[in-house]
Amino acid sequence: MNDLKGEKSQIISPPIFFVHTPKTAGTSFRSALESVIDEEAILRDYGEESVMTSALVKPHTSSSPVDKYRLCKAVSTLPLELIVGHVGIHTYIVLTNADKVVSFLRNPVEQVISHWRHHVKYLNYDGGLEDFCCDGRFSNLQSRLLSGAPIEMIGHLLITERYALSLSLFNSDYGTELEALRCNQNIEKTSDCYEISDAQRALIIKKNQRDIRLYDNALPLLERRIKLMKSGDEWTYGVCHPANPKGIINGWAYQRSHLPVEIELLSNGKVVAETQAVDYRPNLNVFRPPRKSCIGFQFRLKQVDPSAQLICRVKSTGQELSPPLRM
Repeated sequence: MNDLKGEKSQIISPPIFFVHTPKTAGTSFRSALESVIDEEAILRDYGEESVMTSALVKPHTSSSPVDKYRLCKAVSTLPLELIVGHVGIHTYIVLTNADKVVSFLRNPVEQVISHWRHHVKYLNYDGGLEDFCCDGRFSNLQSRLLSGAPIEMIGHLLITERYALSLSLFNSDYGTELEALRCNQNIEKTSDCYEISDAQRALIIKKNQRDIRLYDNALPLLERRIKLMKSGDEWTYGVCHPANPKGIINGWAYQRSHLPVEIELLSNGKVVAETQAVDYRPNLNVFRPPRKSCIGFQFRLKQVDPSAQLICRVKSTGQELSPPLRM
């Protein structure tokens, strides 16, 4: 990967795409990232009304619906190294690859409260927390911005509550030395968690089930990745579907090196087959994984033993691939 240690003008290609969900410490991360990338290589999209939105973007966001083809065509010739904004993953994924997508997730209860307080303080929102929770614009925001993307395919799905560890992982993968800045935070907040009533907390949970499921799945995924990083092994993005009634096991896997990943199939702890993840998976094209979607693998069992414990494992690291997680 490119080494960005405090110096600008390094070329990141394809560009990093930071899906910035409001009130997840994203401003701090964006500011740190912008400090090592030249201004002309940054594209920002925070909506038509925002002064932060790049001038080239605004003419294409004034219509509804936004013509994403024309928008992406207009910016595709720029020497971009960073795309960032309060936009969904589908907006700019065609300009980069899945392994270059970065996003922070925050405990959904805390994210909703912080988002509401921000709207009250800065955007003249006069509704209560309950009104905010029941407004569809603000519920399940984290999962909506990543809608449809396989959790396991996203380059860096980081956690606000594990900010230091998340930053160390990003720094390790990109050769950066980004600092843990504190930007756009509520300086009046005196504890890590906001104090609300049990009824309000229950309402937030009820209205944000998809975000909670996403967060609960992403947290252990990050912890597994941190553990592998500390051991010096390369993380493998991937999933392995359970065997179907015909004894076929399908999956996909890739690494940041973009070399073919060797997969082992274990039955009750014994390696019974090996293959490489090089099959074409056209259904993944929309998320632009590396190797032009040639990251699939398949095993065919001669006999299906319902009692057998089957595991797909990365041969080089021993990392086990799990069934797809739900968002």
